[in-house]
Amino acid sequence: MTAWAVLARLAFPERRRFALGIGLMTITVGASVALMGTSAWLIATAALHPSIAVLQVAVVGVRFFGITRGVGRYLERLVSHDVTLRLLARLRVHVFLGLAPLVPAVWHRRSSGDMLARILADVDTIEHAYLRLAGPAATAAVVIAATALALAWIAPVAGLIALAGLLLAGIGVPLLAWLLGRRAGAAQMTARAALHAALVDGVQGAADLLAFDAGARHVARLDDVGRQLEAAQQTAVRASSTGAALVSWLTDVTAVAVIIALAPLVDAGAVSGVALTVATLLTLASFEAVAPLVPAAQSLSATHAAAARVLADTPRPASAIATGVQPIPGHPLVQVSSLTFTYPGAGAAALRDVSLTLDRGRLVALVGESGAGKSTLVQVLLTFWAAPPGTIRLAGHDLSSLDGDAARAQVAWMAQRTDVFTGTLAENVRLARPDASDEAVDAALIRAGLGSTVAKWPAGRDTWIGERGMTLSGGERQRLALARVLLRDAPIVLLDEPTSQVDPETERRLVEEFVGLARDRAVLLVTHRVAGLERADEILVLAEGAVVERGTFAELAARPDGRFQRLLATSLRES
Repeated sequence: MTAWAVLARLAFPERRRFALGIGLMTITVGASVALMGTSAWLIATAALHPSIAVLQVAVVGVRFFGITRGVGRYLERLVSHDVTLRLLARLRVHVFLGLAPLVPAVWHRRSSGDMLARILADVDTIEHAYLRLAGPAATAAVVIAATALALAWIAPVAGLIALAGLLLAGIGVPLLAWLLGRRAGAAQMTARAALHAALVDGVQGAADLLAFDAGARHVARLDDVGRQLEAAQQTAVRASSTGAALVSWLTDVTAVAVIIALAPLVDAGAVSGVALTVATLLTLASFEAVAPLVPAAQSLSATHAAAARVLADTPRPASAIATGVQPIPGHPLVQVSSLTFTYPGAGAAALRDVSLTLDRGRLVALVGESGAGKSTLVQVLLTFWAAPPGTIRLAGHDLSSLDGDAARAQVAWMAQRTDVFTGTLAENVRLARPDASDEAVDAALIRAGLGSTVAKWPAGRDTWIGERGMTLSGGERQRLALARVLLRDAPIVLLDEPTSQVDPETERRLVEEFVGLARDRAVLLVTHRVAGLERADEILVLAEGAVVERGTFAELAARPDGRFQRLLATSLRES
């Protein structure tokens, strides 16, 4: 679907509020134009000193249209902003729900700053599609038609002149503004995203920039991106100013043309002087309806560019099974058969002909040097990357046919990089099971090796651990991740380098914990440190994406020239 089609689909549930907002906008602008015309008639007629009875209807009309304009403007702002904020909230949810299943595929191509710009700044820009594009366009169409008919009732020539001027100001000038600023709109989105990315990179990496004296280079990068954004904004402002000036000029020219066209008719007595006054001021007031179309047209390209950026990575493929996974009797929990996987755009395969079996009561270790493909296999098992159909079966089901959320509900995952959220320690642990009791959280923390540490904190498990867990050490972050795994009641456990940031003593204790997990779960332990894997049921050695050795610890250690033997020697030296 195109970006506009997706936006229209998201707006459809709010169609009644949206129609109400457009109706109120039309009533407000129409009342403003009618107020000007009625006031002109009242003032011009009053100058002729008629009976007060002649003016009574006009006096009431001025009051009515004045009150209607004020009340209508308030209600229109209330309704239109309400529906816009509802739509933007729905759009943000749509974007998040679309991006979440694609992680880390999206992060593979996008920086965190760029993603932040998409979810915040670009979504805010899309506000124009609802508030400043569709509404003003519909209102202008109604007001142009009504004004042309009203002036045609006074004199057909006046209606034709006003219609021509309004169409030129409402279509021709906005089209010109769009042509002048279309590249600038897209350039603004690109430059703004680059600026957001650079700012986020600078904040996240401030310590490294200062340590390596790279702050000046980063500031220069910010200046360069800022100048690009400034240039695009200047181009956009020039286009907008040109359009506004042309609309103002057309307003005066059309009014003068109406006066010139009606002057002979007034002289001949076919049109009264009061009607000439009304026609002139009605023409001037009607251009209020087309004035917003210039900034609307100019923002069209920026809005489309923002919508395209926001929705570029958010399609959610339909799944054959979107509910829970019911195990098929006689099948292991995980069966990987001749899996070959290549990253999009990559030339060589990251995994080649990989096969393994995970079932309850088994601890399988996947070892290998950095870059061997270990983490890639874990990400494929988590459906972060799509596996070829038929290569992975989860509880007897083809993984490619399962809904990603349903598949991941069967897994407790400890990532190599632990993401810690701003909040308390207990809140972070409860990500694994939001309804867990305090006792269950405490038990998970103790088993993960954080019990003594938490006991020293004044607030215990409810201690605030800072922005992104900045108060925790690397080892404490990994223990927190392990506590999540222990708290989550999932039959499959995937551990990706869980001991990379802990001391040897803690590592041995954690490995014992992993062995305990394997009593009633299927555990896949991914690591490059092979010491302490004596109790693993099977060890697979991965190199360049392929399984080059497999067996028990004793079998692999007995091979003097094997790759596992070299990994074991390296691991013992590190210990």
